[in-house]
Amino acid sequence: MPILIIWIILAIFKLLKNKFIFTKDELIIKELFILFIIPKIVIHTYSIILFILGFTDYITRNTQTYMILLSAFSILYLFKKDVIKYTIRALIISFSIVLIYNITAYGINTIPEMFMFLFTGDLRYDNSARLYEVHDYTLALGYIIIYYLFIKKKFTNKDLLPMYIIFVYMLLGYKRIEVLALLMIIIYVYISKFFVNKFKLYKFISYISIFLSYIFIWSLSEGVFFELIEKMGINTMGRNYYYNVIISLTNFNPLFLGFGRNWVTHSLINQYSYLNVAGLHSDILKYFAECGFIGFGLWLWFYLVKILKIIEKRYGYRAAFSYHILTLYTFILYYTDNIETYFVCQFIYTILIVKTCIDEKMHV
Repeated sequence: MPILIIWIILAIFKLLKNKFIFTKDELIIKELFILFIIPKIVIHTYSIILFILGFTDYITRNTQTYMILLSAFSILYLFKKDVIKYTIRALIISFSIVLIYNITAYGINTIPEMFMFLFTGDLRYDNSARLYEVHDYTLALGYIIIYYLFIKKKFTNKDLLPMYIIFVYMLLGYKRIEVLALLMIIIYVYISKFFVNKFKLYKFISYISIFLSYIFIWSLSEGVFFELIEKMGINTMGRNYYYNVIISLTNFNPLFLGFGRNWVTHSLINQYSYLNVAGLHSDILKYFAECGFIGFGLWLWFYLVKILKIIEKRYGYRAAFSYHILTLYTFILYYTDNIETYFVCQFIYTILIVKTCIDEKMHV
């Protein structure tokens, strides 16, 4: 958190030094900051109203959410054109430190054991696999792979080495939902090439994503999800217990108002501390529980449909395409993880979108 505050302060100093005069690319950063912060303020305000009216017993300052967004846009404002390059280098260095430490502390054999676990699922190698599962860093690597495969305009031989390193580190970290999400995005982009009006396809898939999110909540509410997981023998790493506790406190009907922002985390830490977990590991369920039936739908619609339309109108098709696939990847991860509060994931998601919008508007 302290380092995030430093970036924000530096951005404020630059803003004051420039007397709030923005260049063309800085105006785009400003426009997108307003667009991205609106839903966060609306949800926070809604949560305060729920508390005032007595529908919830918890109110949050929502500091982490605002800090993540403010710091991401502050770094964009400070570094602009080089922000992606520096971010990729920082990711590689960070994961390399983890790699060197694990090899030094636990031995070089942890690497082949990790890959044995990856390809065989043999639980004898589970401990080695966990050493490289650096949650937010691992999941964030998927964004960079999408960037290299589909977003980066000029892919050169210089990009091959960092892309391969990122790919290998992603495999070492091995998050099942990340691998699934990447495969789905790759297949989807390939299939979309056969459509003439791609933007209509993007909107259609966005609405399908909203529908599937409600189906997921319904399946939890009716117990279908838990039965299916049990029959398939899938190891949810305890998620089924967390999900069952939270979904039992909600109602799958339009009259369910939700409990307000960050109520889920607060409840898991306090009332349900016996679960020994602070994060629900499903941002989809978390937002349903906190925003309510209708608020949940509005949250989905704003991110999956509304922002997509705005970006397409203001910054063009390619920017909309980038936003669409990055957001789909994010929402797939939302099903089984705490991506919404992972700084590295949210930071990379944000900078890739904003940088693409700047490039398209400035015809870079």
